[in-house]
Amino acid sequence: QNGGETQQPTATGTEQPRSKRGGASGTAGGVSSGNVVEDPTVEHGDYRADDGSLRTPKEKNTPKNTRNYLYPEDAGEIDNMSPMERLETNVEALEVLRTLLTEERDATPEERATLGKLRGWGGINVPDNYTAKFTPLAMNPLQKRLVAVVNALDPNEERKLLDSLRTASLTSYYTPIPIARAMHAIAEQAGYKGNGNMLDPSMGNGVFEGSMAKGVQQSTNIRGVELDWLTGQIAQKLYPDARINITGFQDAHIPQDYYDYVVSNIPFGSLQITDLDWQKKPSPIRKAAQGKIHNYFAVKMI
Repeated sequence: QNGGETQQPTATGTEQPRSKRGGASGTAGGVSSGNVVEDPTVEHGDYRADDGSLRTPKEKNTPKNTRNYLYPEDAGEIDNMSPMERLETNVEALEVLRTLLTEERDATPEERATLGKLRGWGGINVPDNYTAKFTPLAMNPLQKRLVAVVNALDPNEERKLLDSLRTASLTSYYTPIPIARAMHAIAEQAGYKGNGNMLDPSMGNGVFEGSMAKGVQQSTNIRGVELDWLTGQIAQKLYPDARINITGFQDAHIPQDYYDYVVSNIPFGSLQITDLDWQKKPSPIRKAAQGKIHNYFAVKMI
């Protein structure tokens, strides 16, 4: 994420906290949800989201989210690309995105594999003297393709996409897939094995989502938040069964006590954040956390 600028504000989230719709396992004596008294020994994801009743064994064993992208087992190789190789794969991903948005369709498996190789812009030489009316001759062929696809996606420069890429070239480095998989393994050891709700508040193109075990991913309701418009659009094409907001974390209206698993590669820096939801219920910790973006993300995720 690139701080607190909102590019596409979204509507308030519709999720209900678990205390209202059921599923907070481990509570002594059971939890009441309307007329349903829940068994504290039953996993949270075993309850239906609509009425809080128990799901049948068939419902529990039927994957819900089967269209989301999964990285192949050997995908860790793409984390070792040079800046020039990353520029090439990033440009290819943007060209696929341009095609999908123009044709208003979902990605094919081959196109999703290309989108999944987007690996951030950190360390990449993004043209710094380009405008919509001026294309320097000194650019290499890949830079010219980058300018062409950005111009096609943002012909009037309303989204300032190239400016966003220039900023990202200083800070945007993605989590290596083996590290993401190791973090999921730790979460599984801690008790999360799917059948729940996951939040990634700085999603990027979905490294954490795509590196989950297949059974866990397909039984998890994924909510992602990504500020960058280009990256958020790619994430939406990679994870059509997920709910992805292209906005800042502070503007996503995330409900409390709803998510079973929260994981992300958060932004770091001195940027201050203003969270209007927090202003309704202020506290010294929340006030201090908004002073730096990484503190804000850490506290809000908890």
